[in-house]
Amino acid sequence: MKRLLTALLLLATTTLQAQTSALEIQEFRGMRFVAGGVGDEERADLESLAGAFRLRVTFALAQGGFISDARVRVRDAAGLTVLETVVDGPILLLNPPPGAYTVWAEAYGQAQEQGVTAPESGQAKLNFLWRVASPAP
Repeated sequence: MKRLLTALLLLATTTLQAQTSALEIQEFRGMRFVAGGVGDEERADLESLAGAFRLRVTFALAQGGFISDARVRVRDAAGLTVLETVVDGPILLLNPPPGAYTVWAEAYGQAQEQGVTAPESGQAKLNFLWRVASPAP
């Protein structure tokens, strides 16, 4: 009976962990960032974290729908790479020091680049849109 109870508790704990959002704040060269937003729960979790980040970048299809797995590189005004990652969702939050940055992103074999200024307070937003004939499912 004790073994059965232990097994049931272990199963319940594993199930709860699987249902919990997998968002993880990461760091690259001293800059904190988090990416995700697949599913309603994860998107809500990102929204609750958003106020702590100076930049918000969204990756989407022009005809509707979001993109995961975009390659992203962020460079500061001196041209130094301050972030390089592959996002695992349509939203990237990052917290660089205030200043000017260039954000490069690639998806579906198409690269785009936009400039942005990270503010002292508040949040700057960038939207990357891709036009593709028939996106992969």
